[in-house]
Amino acid sequence: VWVRGASGGLGFLMMLGAATRGASAITGEKDRDTWTTLISTPLSSWNILIGKWWGALLGLRSMAYMLAMVWLFGAVLGAPEPIMLLPAALYLFTYVGCMAWLGIWISCTARTTLIASIRVVMAGLFLSGGFWFVSIFCCFMPLGMLRFRGDTFESLSLVLLSATPPMVMGWLPLEDFSSLEPFDPRRRP
Repeated sequence: VWVRGASGGLGFLMMLGAATRGASAITGEKDRDTWTTLISTPLSSWNILIGKWWGALLGLRSMAYMLAMVWLFGAVLGAPEPIMLLPAALYLFTYVGCMAWLGIWISCTARTTLIASIRVVMAGLFLSGGFWFVSIFCCFMPLGMLRFRGDTFESLSLVLLSATPPMVMGWLPLEDFSSLEPFDPRRRP
């Protein structure tokens, strides 16, 4: 349970960290008046953006080491299934990489770093599970008023859980393959 909780929590923090680092990538250059110098180099726009993206990812090395220590500690104690740490690492890289691109995109469209940071934190919180509030008020409550069966709510909540990055990051380091809750295929959907 500790490995799963730490994986979800650290994964969430890494995603928000990559997004906020990406949010200051372009606007930070404009704020420090180094943007003109940067675009006058022989680098293409794509090379500049890729460099900013790698900078946003590599700036989170200490958190990645911390998560690796959690996984190593859990593996020594036999908590996660070792084969499931590879998909967990791939999902983490995907989520963190996408959030870094989101931050860079918002940084390209914002005037200042403060505006970019506020936008990216709001978007990151929404994409990392904030959509649950919209789902509850726009889907679950109206369906509850129409007297839908409980299975409908359970199916919808499983779909939303599988689209919530901290939940997926916490679910992937399985203890063993018998602990597939809440996504056990033997359960009736």
